[in-house]
Amino acid sequence: QKLAKEHKLIPIEEIGDKLIVALVDPLDITCLDHLQLMFGINIELVIASEPEILNAINKYYGEEDRNIGNKN
Repeated sequence: QKLAKEHKLIPIEEIGDKLIVALVDPLDITCLDHLQLMFGINIELVIASEPEILNAINKYYGEEDRNIGNKN
């Protein structure tokens, strides 16, 4: 959850030994390295818009995070 918020990413699907992760910046090599170390499987990065990622983080990580990404 912390990594998702910091790097604006959301796991999408696990297929065999591969985890598909959507994020705003698919060129974030540091993030890719963290994910591979955490999960120990291949990571496939796909791009998504920032609003899409923030909405997914808010939806899947609970009420306390409803204002992630809001500038209010």
